[in-house]
Amino acid sequence: MRIGSRTRTTTLCRLEGVVKTYGSRNVLDGMDLAVHGGEVVVLLGRNGAGKTTCIDIALGLRQADAGHASLLGTSPRSTSVRRRVGAVAQEADFPARLNPTEVLELVSAHYPRPLEVVSLLERFGLHDVARRACGRLSGGQKRRLATACAVVGDPELAVLDEPGAALDVEGRQSLWDTVRLVADGDRGVLLTTHDMEEAEELADRIVVIHHGAAVAQGSARQLRQASLSRRVVLHPPPDGPLPELPEVPAGRVVSRTQDRIVVLTPDVDRIRQVAQDTGISGRQIEVTTPSLRETFVELTGETS
Repeated sequence: MRIGSRTRTTTLCRLEGVVKTYGSRNVLDGMDLAVHGGEVVVLLGRNGAGKTTCIDIALGLRQADAGHASLLGTSPRSTSVRRRVGAVAQEADFPARLNPTEVLELVSAHYPRPLEVVSLLERFGLHDVARRACGRLSGGQKRRLATACAVVGDPELAVLDEPGAALDVEGRQSLWDTVRLVADGDRGVLLTTHDMEEAEELADRIVVIHHGAAVAQGSARQLRQASLSRRVVLHPPPDGPLPELPEVPAGRVVSRTQDRIVVLTPDVDRIRQVAQDTGISGRQIEVTTPSLRETFVELTGETS
């Protein structure tokens, strides 16, 4: 389900009908994906949905069994193309005796026009540990350093696999600010996550992956509005407890507390009637679009 997108002139990355099988398991099953200049595309899916395999094939780190992959208009395995792309793997580690300054200087030497190392250390909150051995860095500091390595070459496309993992609040904010800066002009960002807040905060376009295929894509708002269900919140009457609902037709109870019931349903009128029959007036019934998390569950049948 493609919900909408802005027209882009530069295609940085494209997968068409990509299939990848490990043993008897289809990890990617007809995966289609495009990333255009000036946009942040977020692959959203539960663990094991195929997100990492998708970006590995997009970067030329793995070969598709079927379908086609291109990076900056040519083969992802081209050395010249890889100099124009930055990437951070889901798990990244560094030589224990090198420090962040040395790591970034080493990585920057592979690019023709790298960014200034000192500025990157400052941007990612690593200036205080710039000379500390990587073996003594925390998990969050290593994650920030990995992302700094992905952007030090001033890439046309930055590919980030779970970049927010292990980051504290300050680190996440720094990451989000950097992602927005990278996706400027004809440059773009492709990142994977199962963090709904991160997806909603960063994405121009979210691609929901389920069982190795894209099942929906659009902005967070577009995905929520296109949901077949609505979020119905039932509040208790002012003079009594919230009564039991005898049924939830064509829907499900998302949560129930002492002061409200939250229901997802495509049949709002029926829920209204059931609620009113149990003593809840129309003024105590609130109807909104579902959250991104609730939409994700509807699309995939899985929690993130």
